[in-house]
Amino acid sequence: MNEFRGVDELQGNGTVKMFIEEFLPEGTTLICGLPKEGKSVLALSVAKALTSGKPLFGNPRFSVPEIVPVLYLAAESGDGALKLRCEKFGITKDKTKFIARTLTQGPMFGLDDLNIEQLVRAMRPVVILETLIRFNEGTDEDDATESRKLAQAIFRLIAFGAKAVIGIHHSRKDLNKPKPTKEAAVRGSGDGLAMVDAVWLVMQDERLFQQGKGPNEIDVVGWGRDFNPRPMRLALTKRAPKDLPATVITFAPGISSCVDAGDLEWVDRQRVETQRQDLAEIIEQLITEDPAINLPELAEQTKHSQWEIRKALKRLGYQRARGQGNSTWKKV
Repeated sequence: MNEFRGVDELQGNGTVKMFIEEFLPEGTTLICGLPKEGKSVLALSVAKALTSGKPLFGNPRFSVPEIVPVLYLAAESGDGALKLRCEKFGITKDKTKFIARTLTQGPMFGLDDLNIEQLVRAMRPVVILETLIRFNEGTDEDDATESRKLAQAIFRLIAFGAKAVIGIHHSRKDLNKPKPTKEAAVRGSGDGLAMVDAVWLVMQDERLFQQGKGPNEIDVVGWGRDFNPRPMRLALTKRAPKDLPATVITFAPGISSCVDAGDLEWVDRQRVETQRQDLAEIIEQLITEDPAINLPELAEQTKHSQWEIRKALKRLGYQRARGQGNSTWKKV
């Protein structure tokens, strides 16, 4: 009887323990997305919040009730790459709050390694696995048996004292960004979904990014077992202010890095929609005044990229109507 507990003996107050309000519950969380779309930088932002006690993204909505140490297992990179990212984010150098292992130190430990067990028992950290598949003993992530083995290894970490385990994981290639589903967000066997308490999906706004010519913003949507994650939009890079000193290094011409400044930047989704509506009104007015105005002129007068203008024109139903030596905008 001493090895089991009654309801009154169970720990907690009957609510889900959150290490970052509205974002990170106890248990297992996956940060998913297609390659190179911002999963790792989101994970480091989480590590910064946990180890500093400051709200995630600087947003009070994602407050951190208590400082929690982080164990970061980077199974796909060496010291140099991780150190560079940590310094950009301002991750603490206090080894009792943030500790890592990379490939520079040798092959990555398996999750059943005694070194990991002892460290987790001593620190009781949040464990971040980059990437999750590298800790799968098998080679087929679609195999249900192998997924269950990985789940068991993660559950052991939690039993040893890990506050939470965050796995950085890939999404399915057929992910439909306009209408994402949890099943497409998490690549591999459905058994992988059964083990998680929360899933966050990172999706780059490719049309805004324009392969580096425009700002890099990501939409982050989630699914939770015991809470309801709300969608958000974050910026990795943004348009540089016009008065930016020439000596400041930018990510690309006219684009500055939010990460280099210390963290991802919160983007007001409602403000984005309002800006789109305002842009539409300005375009309507400019075309009414001069139906022959061309695309570069619209971009110059609205201070938006030609891609953004094309998108707005499409939403408004405008097409170029060609006449004798001239062309004007017409609604179709």
